[in-house]
Amino acid sequence: MFLKLHSLIRTDGNLAGERLPYLSGEGLDAYSMMWSAARRAQFTPNTRSTALNCLIPMRLWSVISGVNVEREMVFGSCLSHEQVEDMLYYIGLKRKDLATLTIARPADLNRFLSACEPVSAGTENLRRIYINNYLMWLGSYGNLVLQKPGKLLTI
Repeated sequence: MFLKLHSLIRTDGNLAGERLPYLSGEGLDAYSMMWSAARRAQFTPNTRSTALNCLIPMRLWSVISGVNVEREMVFGSCLSHEQVEDMLYYIGLKRKDLATLTIARPADLNRFLSACEPVSAGTENLRRIYINNYLMWLGSYGNLVLQKPGKLLTI
C-alpha cells in the first residue's frame, strides 16, 4: 500500500492560493477526506496536512492487521482494547518500516519489530492526538448514521 500526501491549490476566486491537503493511494475511502474537510474552518492547511500525515501509520496498521478501522468505527461496535493496544504499538514506528510490513511479512516478525526505529515522543504523541480525534469523529459519524448511542474510548 502506497500512501502519499498531496496539496491541491486553488487558482481562482477570493480563495486563490488556498491549499487543500489530501491523501492518495490504494484502499483510501472518503472518511479521511470528510474529516479533513470538516476541520477546514478550524485548522490551517498546514495543520490539516499534518493531521492527514498522522493518519497514515494508522492506515498502514490497518493493512498489516487486517482491521478495517472505518468499518469497525462506523458500522461495528468499536475497536477492541487489544486492537487499540496493537495500533498504539505500531503508530510508534517509522512509516518506512510500516510500509515494509504491508508489502511482505518477515519470517520472524518479533525480530523485525525489535529492529525497527521508533519515532520521537513528540511525533508519537501528535499521531495519538490526531488518530484519537479521527476515531472519535468516526464513532460519532457512525452513531449519527445508525442512530445508536456511542461509547467513549480514548487512546
